[in-house]
Amino acid sequence: MPGASNSTGAANNGAGIAGGTSLTSGLASALPAASAATVGDTYYATDTGDVYTCVSATAWLVTKTGRRLPPDANDVLVWALSESAGPFANTGTGGAYSLAAQNSPAVDPNGFFGSSVLCPTGASASALVGTGAGPTLPTSAVSLSLWTRPRAPGLYGRVVECSLSATAWTSPFSSFGLDWNSDGLHLRGFVVTTGTSGSQQFVGVVTPPTLLQWHHVGLTYDGTSLRLYVDGLIVATTAVTGGAVDYGSNGPWQIGNVNSSLSTPNNQSADSWFSDVRVANVVRPASYYANIWGRGMGYGAP
Repeated sequence: MPGASNSTGAANNGAGIAGGTSLTSGLASALPAASAATVGDTYYATDTGDVYTCVSATAWLVTKTGRRLPPDANDVLVWALSESAGPFANTGTGGAYSLAAQNSPAVDPNGFFGSSVLCPTGASASALVGTGAGPTLPTSAVSLSLWTRPRAPGLYGRVVECSLSATAWTSPFSSFGLDWNSDGLHLRGFVVTTGTSGSQQFVGVVTPPTLLQWHHVGLTYDGTSLRLYVDGLIVATTAVTGGAVDYGSNGPWQIGNVNSSLSTPNNQSADSWFSDVRVANVVRPASYYANIWGRGMGYGAP
């Protein structure tokens, strides 16, 4: 799609856009041909927040940049979590891999990008669980990205991770992902590699993220180092031994808690809101996390 951004700012809800004679909306990928529009018409992309204006019979121009960074071809898994109810679809390049709603997570219409999902704690703590084995990912180039608003994370509260097994919840549990530390206060990333006899290696934050505020969290593994990003900044790096990621039998991805088919949910709930969760098959650079944070907050990269 042709066009370039000439402005940034907070999300636009598609109403009251100046200069257009006709406003339509839909996914960015469904932008109609300029030849089918009238110069001055506007189009609101519901998935990115971008506003397009028809400037000629052959071109649209992005006249307002939305807060949500559009996914790219390297985003294998993308769960916007903006549906009104589960299952929650993957719109990444990894195919149809949706998340099932376990124990009725709450869909909050007042989320970060419209709706978001709250996985609360309690006797029947809820989670989002992948339907079967996920797509194959590289063993030395993988990245996570998500927005989360923690409320009261439990001990070892599960944020997002890939289970090692589809049938059992046994140590070391998951191959790659994010959770809360044993104190329920500090975020940490982890990886299990083929050369470490099945033990997790961690990278963690020193300063606890503020509760009841939205944060962007990123994690990368490049075969030798884990890097953790919070709110657009790198906060910790850890050297990793053992090389390739050990995905085990490629169990399901899970968000917010332990998959109840593997283990009864208990105190491992993240008790947090989630939005725009992504898994990429490349190592995202620091500039990517600065951009996605700054754009999401509505003021460009920090």
